[in-house]
Amino acid sequence: MHDVIDLYQVRKVIECGAVAASTSTDYDRAAQAVAEGEQAESRSDWQGLGTANIHFHQALVALATAPAWQT
Repeated sequence: MHDVIDLYQVRKVIECGAVAASTSTDYDRAAQAVAEGEQAESRSDWQGLGTANIHFHQALVALATAPAWQT
C-alpha cells in the first residue's frame, strides 16, 4: 500500500509540474478525456474508462511538450 501511495505522490509532482510549466493554454484535449472518462464510468464501461485515462495522459504529455510558438 505504501508503494502505491508513493507512486501517486510522485505522479502528482510530475504531472502537475508539467502542466504548470507548459507554455500552452489549450486544455481542451484534457477536458475531453475527463468527460470521456466520466461518461464511461456512468455506463460502468471500465475498458472505456481505461481508454479515457490513456487519452488524459496523452493530453498531459501534449501540454508538457508544447513548443512556445504554439501558444
